[in-house]
Amino acid sequence: MKQFEDLGEFWLPGAEQRKQPGTLKVSESMEIELSLLSPLESFDDFVRAMNNHPGYPIVFGTLRSGKKVTINGALCTSLALRTGTTTAAPMDFKCSEIYGAAHLAEGSATKFHSFHFSFDYLSRWAKSGAIVDTSIDDSARSVWTENVPPPIVFGAFGGTISIGTDRENSTGTTQFSITHNRVIEFIPESPITFGEFKHDVVIPLQYFLTFAMGGATHLNQVSGEIEGLGHQYGAIWIPESIDIGYVGWHQISDKRGPVPMRLPLVAIESRMPSIIGAWTQLFAIQERAMSLFFTISLGLDQYVESQFLLAVQSAELFHRRKYPVPSVEIEAHRAWISTMLSPIENEEEITWLNEKLNFSHEPTLKQRLSQLLEFAGPELTNYIRPRFVKIVGDTRNFLTHYDARLALVAAAGEDLWRLTQETMALVEYCLFRELGFSSTETFELCKGLGRYMHLYNFYNSTEINSAVVEKNRTG
Repeated sequence: MKQFEDLGEFWLPGAEQRKQPGTLKVSESMEIELSLLSPLESFDDFVRAMNNHPGYPIVFGTLRSGKKVTINGALCTSLALRTGTTTAAPMDFKCSEIYGAAHLAEGSATKFHSFHFSFDYLSRWAKSGAIVDTSIDDSARSVWTENVPPPIVFGAFGGTISIGTDRENSTGTTQFSITHNRVIEFIPESPITFGEFKHDVVIPLQYFLTFAMGGATHLNQVSGEIEGLGHQYGAIWIPESIDIGYVGWHQISDKRGPVPMRLPLVAIESRMPSIIGAWTQLFAIQERAMSLFFTISLGLDQYVESQFLLAVQSAELFHRRKYPVPSVEIEAHRAWISTMLSPIENEEEITWLNEKLNFSHEPTLKQRLSQLLEFAGPELTNYIRPRFVKIVGDTRNFLTHYDARLALVAAAGEDLWRLTQETMALVEYCLFRELGFSSTETFELCKGLGRYMHLYNFYNSTEINSAVVEKNRTG
């Protein structure tokens, strides 16, 4: 949804007789703001609620342009009661979602049977391969022939994904051009809400594309279609396209984007169904670990200490989900704790000791990192320091507990940034392995990317960095 600001009339579902004038604004940063000259409920209801106004779950509107809108989650941010010759009560709202082109009585509970959307740099990642040829016919006229490849279709995320090609024409006084942009269509197995679509499709796909592109990408446009909502033109049914905007939505980026990309579509097209299938299963298991990891790329700018802790937490949680402690061991451990505590009578001592022993059967961070290194494969050692596991553990403990004794052995400054990159490389290698790539394939795919080139050059230098490397070996 593009940014706009427009006047209109707004009302609550079923109360169109109480429509009120106002202004609806969608900013570039996707803040949705509604300003009303008067409340949408009765004046008596407004006065009773004005000290703690609950807002409006659903608001209908018709803009000056004639466009219908449905606004969800209108949270009141300011209101005033002005009395005099006339009584007025202007109100301002921050809203969570907006649906353009229709009045949806169920609001956020509305079920859609398809979605069309795109991400930043999608067309660069999934080059369309469309070709426009020109030729001269018998009448000496220029003839345009457009060859657009068929969409790439595969099952994923509880439905069917189709990566197709959209065209955009541009006509000038001396030239005519055609731009081919990649778009994605998702058809769920059964209709779903926009909230379900965001969680079950957008988030895992955004993580995958960020991983495949080697840089952050954001959803930049989305629309949906509802069964039975549209227009009949003769024998042709044209479904209504519902333009959707929501808080957290992202305008199209004007940045150059990640180059080169880690997994461009052309390199994995034949394996795409199996890769996305593996990613879907992985997201179901590792959603929390992925959320921590991709926050480093997709979140706001962060200090390197925060990036490092996020990377370590994601690695630790990834291991916890991949190698869970067997339930039989958990039960045996609980029985052992009970045996240890049975002779103790002091309740405070029992509580303290129980807290200390409760997770003592689980692997330590260093043991978890060591097992992940083994899973990632030997090629990863090209990019990490020899004492990686120990220094990550010491640094995590220092930043978490601020133990002064660890200050001398914990990474700091540029070395902390580098240690963060190494930890991220470990998680990325594990993701590659989970998708079916061997350690050797992963090495070949990553060796030309910025993070890996820097780490390889740094740790394989025999002159400039020899002192740093030796310090890492000896601690």
